[in-house]
Amino acid sequence: MTPEKLDALYALAKKATPGPWEAFNDTVLVEDETAENEIAYFCGYEYNEDTVQVDAAYVAAASPDVITALIDRVRELEAERTELRKALSLAACELDVLGRELEQVHDEVPHIVGCLPAPDVLPAVRAALNKEPT
Repeated sequence: MTPEKLDALYALAKKATPGPWEAFNDTVLVEDETAENEIAYFCGYEYNEDTVQVDAAYVAAASPDVITALIDRVRELEAERTELRKALSLAACELDVLGRELEQVHDEVPHIVGCLPAPDVLPAVRAALNKEPT
């Protein structure tokens, strides 16, 4: 979902009758201080009581307070993902520098070669760090 669609959905949720909403048979209701108000009433040509009750429960579960909370969570996770990608990119750069330094030491100090990771391991580590997160 695009940021624009999230913004539009968020704006609609903010304008809708505040929740929480409740399903009662084929009706979605909201209770406020003064009364119980119908949000939606489900009916149709091929009225199926079970389906209508499930649909009413689903609509009630997607009340404006729930939708805004979900969108807030999506935005929070997107921001967190952006920060993690920055940190991963920095770590990959640092690994590259350390890898070059390790290759130099590996070449310059042959008597401690057995103590150092082999340079051929570095490309695999770099590839793992550069892999796009899923």
